[in-house]
Amino acid sequence: MTKTAISWKYILAELFVEDRTELAIVSERWTIDENVLKYPSNLKGQKRMKSIMDHVIPEDTWTEYEYRRIRVCGDWNQAKEMEKRAAANDSDDLKTIQETRKKRLVKKPAKYSPSFFLLENRKKLILHHPRIIQESLIQFLQWFRNKKDHLII
Repeated sequence: MTKTAISWKYILAELFVEDRTELAIVSERWTIDENVLKYPSNLKGQKRMKSIMDHVIPEDTWTEYEYRRIRVCGDWNQAKEMEKRAAANDSDDLKTIQETRKKRLVKKPAKYSPSFFLLENRKKLILHHPRIIQESLIQFLQWFRNKKDHLII
């Protein structure tokens, strides 16, 4: 029988500690339910960081805190980067932390392709002017003849 390893994730969480909130990276394994988790407040420095990185099983001595999940991260480096961004963010709403999105580049259709034909002549075709329809049809047929020569039938 083979053992399957569970891939635990890291959570960037806002812990509600007494009268303040603290930003912390925690293991997904430490969550008890949607808004409660166990946190090793008795550990400090490297020991705490190692327990987070190794996804250690929570002990009975750990403190339970209410928390708000800000972001789930797949690896430690991503979690640390999100923590730095959240700490640098001056606004109270930390949910606004998101990856920068890239704009999708849309390529203009080739000059004699059917989509170019429709795009360029859409307004003209509405008028149903016979000369415009004839010119557009000629353009389309020229395009089709060029493509037809390359088709394998």
